[in-house]
Amino acid sequence: MATYSSEFFKHKMVKKHLAIELEENDSILDSIKLAMKTHSIKEASVDLMEGTIKTGKMSAFVGSAYKMLDLNNSKIENASGHFKLNFDTLFGSLHILARVGKPETGTLQKGIAGNGVKIRMGFYIDEKTN
Repeated sequence: MATYSSEFFKHKMVKKHLAIELEENDSILDSIKLAMKTHSIKEASVDLMEGTIKTGKMSAFVGSAYKMLDLNNSKIENASGHFKLNFDTLFGSLHILARVGKPETGTLQKGIAGNGVKIRMGFYIDEKTN
């Protein structure tokens, strides 16, 4: 008899949220990794991000050219991303809409938080472990 992958998911999964508030000069990606590790989260999605990136870089298409843009006191308008934590290594990417003169979208390569950076992440847990 064949076994289907859907048969392995017998438990109801419940979506939870984790709010991270960074202090000034915290590394954004390191903070996401630390929060996931601290709360034993193996996989999560970024639902919301607000605040200012003090310094950093993001990769983006500007017109038809792929460029690295500097983020200096750049306000974050919105963000999304998906991360997995395996073997103490963070895999994934954070896509941001930031004001770099004008609003630009791209992938955060590195970033240091300015004052008041908040990130909300969503993740699923088994209802029985809830």
